[in-house]
Amino acid sequence: MFPRGMTSSPSSSSQDDEPPRRERRPPRQPVDDLRDMKFEGNLNSNLFIEWIHALERFIEVKEYSNEKAFKVAILKLKKYASLWYENVKKQRGREGKPWIKTWSKLKRLMSKGFLPKKL
Repeated sequence: MFPRGMTSSPSSSSQDDEPPRRERRPPRQPVDDLRDMKFEGNLNSNLFIEWIHALERFIEVKEYSNEKAFKVAILKLKKYASLWYENVKKQRGREGKPWIKTWSKLKRLMSKGFLPKKL
């Protein structure tokens, strides 16, 4: 038995009258938000290709030069990809090759390093 005025069903309140709330989605990031646009250099070639496409869309929207796009790209290299880039810089220095200064050159070298070789 329930005390007088109480029932086994939940009491009605203003919350019961409200429709169930939808799960909130995180707000869409603006095009100029680079926080999640990092590349760690894992072995998944699809992630590398997705990163390249996302970065190129960003570069296009921002109308960056090839040189500025290169600078943005190297800032987004993390973990193994960052170590890979530092190694490439040192190796090119030892071989007397010029520094990498453009996005197109970096992209070409990264494709050789992070995509499987064609048969």
